[in-house]
Amino acid sequence: MNSKIAPAGLAFFLSAILFSGCTEKLPLTPVYSSTTDWTPQISIDQNGYQRVEILIDRPTRKELWRNISSLTLQARTSTTPVYYDIDTLAGSYAAPTQSYGRVVPIYFQSKPRLDYSTDYSFRVAAHFGTGERNFSNELAVRTPPGVGKILKQIRQSDGNFDPPFFFLSFHRGSLLALEFQEIARIDTATGQRVSLKLNFSPPYDRSQYFLAFTVAGDTAYSYYRSGDDYFTQRLVALDLTTLRVDSTKTISTPGKTLATIVAHRGELYGFWWTSSGNQQAGIINPHTGEVTSWFSETPSFIGMPSDVSSNGTSIFYCRDASFDNRIVALDQLTMNPANENRNPVFSSTGLAWDGANFWVVDIETRSYTKIKLEGM
Repeated sequence: MNSKIAPAGLAFFLSAILFSGCTEKLPLTPVYSSTTDWTPQISIDQNGYQRVEILIDRPTRKELWRNISSLTLQARTSTTPVYYDIDTLAGSYAAPTQSYGRVVPIYFQSKPRLDYSTDYSFRVAAHFGTGERNFSNELAVRTPPGVGKILKQIRQSDGNFDPPFFFLSFHRGSLLALEFQEIARIDTATGQRVSLKLNFSPPYDRSQYFLAFTVAGDTAYSYYRSGDDYFTQRLVALDLTTLRVDSTKTISTPGKTLATIVAHRGELYGFWWTSSGNQQAGIINPHTGEVTSWFSETPSFIGMPSDVSSNGTSIFYCRDASFDNRIVALDQLTMNPANENRNPVFSSTGLAWDGANFWVVDIETRSYTKIKLEGM
C-alpha cells in the first residue's frame, strides 16, 4: 500500500518546492530588444607571435547583449589608414559572466594575422541585430620583432593526433615520432610517413603509458611506472633495427620520481622529482638500470617529459608560457639553465635535434616543424 502512495506524495512534495521556492516569474522565450547603447572598452593583455590578446569589457544588461550579433577585432597601420577585420567572435561571447561577484572581461585572442615589428591601431566593433555598429576606444600597439624562424612544416593528416602523448627523436636522419602507441618514421625531405611499430605500450594495466622516448645509437629508450611504486620505473629498450623489445631492467630510486630521460653524448640521462620539490639529474646505465652518478639538486624547471632533447653538446628543454615560449640549454656541470632562445612556434610539444636544427610538433597546424633558433 505504501508503494502506491509514495509517488503521489513525491509529486506533491516537488510541486510544493516548485511553487513556494520561485519568487520571480520568467518568460519561456528569451527577451530581445533593439537596445544598442553599449560601446565596448578594450585593453591589450598580451602581444606577440603575430597576434594580440584583447580584453573587452562585457555589457552588464541581458536585454542588451542578446541584441549583439558579433564582435569584430579591427586593425590598421600607417600604410593602411582604413580599418580592416582581423578576427570575429560570436555575439554569445558578450554574455555577462561573473567571477567572485564581478563581471569578468572577454579574453579575445586573435589569429596570427599581424606583421612583426609593426605599429598598429586596434579597435573592436560591436555589431547589433538592428544593423547598427558601435566602435570601442582605439589602442596603439607595436608588435615585437620575430625571433627564430620556422623553416619547414610537415602536416600530420593521418593517425591519432593527441599532443600530450607526442614524443620526437631522430634515428639515422629520419624523424621518429611516438604517437600515443605507435612509432612512425617520417622522411623530413619528402614528408612520407611510415608506421614502424604498432601497439608500442606497456604490457599490462590499461592506465599505463610511456613517459619518454629517446634514441641512442640504434636503440630507443622509454619507461613506465612499475606497478604502484612511484619510485620504481620499468626501462624499455627498443632495437630499431630488429624491433625487439627488452623490458627486463628497472630503475629504482627511493624517494625520487623519474620525470623523463634523454640520450646525451652516448649516455642516458634521467631527471627526477625529489621529496623536497626540486629536480635532480643523474646518469643511468641502460644495461642494468642503475644510476651511476648524480648531479646536485636544482630548482624544478623541466615540465613536460616530451619536451627534452640533446644536440650532442647540451641538453635542452622547452619552457612554455603564454606568449613567451623558450627553448633553454642546461649547463653541463650543474644542470642549471644556462641560456635561452625564443621558440618561434606559439603552441608546441615535443623536441628533437636533427644534427643542425630542432624539430617540434606545432599543435595549431598539426605539423612536424623544423625551427631555427636566434636567441631572445
